Amino acid sequence: MKSLLVTAVTVTFVLALFLHSGSALVCYKCDGLNCNTNVTCVGNQDACILIRFAARNVSDCWRYSDCNTDFIENRFPDKDFRFKCCTWNLCNDSPIIVGSKVVLSVAFLLAVVQMLHF
Repeated sequence: MKSLLVTAVTVTFVLALFLHSGSALVCYKCDGLNCNTNVTCVGNQDACILIRFAARNVSDCWRYSDCNTDFIENRFPDKDFRFKCCTWNLCNDSPIIVGSKVVLSVAFLLAVVQMLHF
C-alpha cells in the first residue's frame, strides 16, 4: 500500500513538473541581459526560443518550424550564436533556473527513495 502511494505521488509530481495545460504558450521575452518579461504567444508561434550571442541574449516566442540555423542567420546580423527552441511554458529561461529545476527533481526523487527504505 505504501509503495502504491509513493508511486502515485511520484507520477503526479512528474506530470505537474513536465506537462503544461492546453492554453497558449508563455515564453520569456527580452533583448538584452535581463529576461524577466513573460509574453503569451499568438498565432502560429508554437515554441520559445533563446538565442545566445556574444554580447547579449534574445528570448521570444517563435515558430518551431523556423528553429534552424539558416533561418536565424537570415533574421539576425550576428552570425556567432547558439540557440535553443522548446515547446513548454517559460522554457527559454536562464541556465540557472533550469539547473534549479533539476536540483528540485533530484531532491524529490531522493526523498521518495528514502521513504521507500522505511
